[in-house]
Amino acid sequence: SEGEANDWRKKVSALLEPHGLVGISPLRCEPIHGERYAANYPNPKFGTSKAIAAKNKYDVAACDMVFAYLPKVLTRHMIAHKDNGPGQSLLLPDQKRDSIGTILEIGWASSQQHSKPVILITDDEFIINHPVMAACNGWCLPTLEDGVEVAIGLLAGYTGGKNV
Repeated sequence: SEGEANDWRKKVSALLEPHGLVGISPLRCEPIHGERYAANYPNPKFGTSKAIAAKNKYDVAACDMVFAYLPKVLTRHMIAHKDNGPGQSLLLPDQKRDSIGTILEIGWASSQQHSKPVILITDDEFIINHPVMAACNGWCLPTLEDGVEVAIGLLAGYTGGKNV
């Protein structure tokens, strides 16, 4: 939803601002479609897969750091089941989300081409213990506030903050 996608970004941006740091949201020009953001919707300027990927690649290339928030998210899935008859569904137990687009941006940032520091905030044990994710971030922390502290410590010297 709009709140789930943006509330944490607004909070982090507000904490960074006094230190001369600007948070750029990848959703800044993607309009919400209905009640939720969609990965692909019929907007040739900002909603196609190619438009979203091009903007996100640009953001990774232009930024100083990637701040990624991947909290553990469980969703309930309904699927049609042949044994239940027409129009009948089977409620499956909670499962992980199907796609996490942020992982690609983390990969781009940690690649030789961009080489940007990555701060990963998560409480998801699967992500924490995933060997590729562990290799692609400089910091894996449990809270947004911890991540903000690292971002300020690393970047604020460049905006006139503490240098020694």
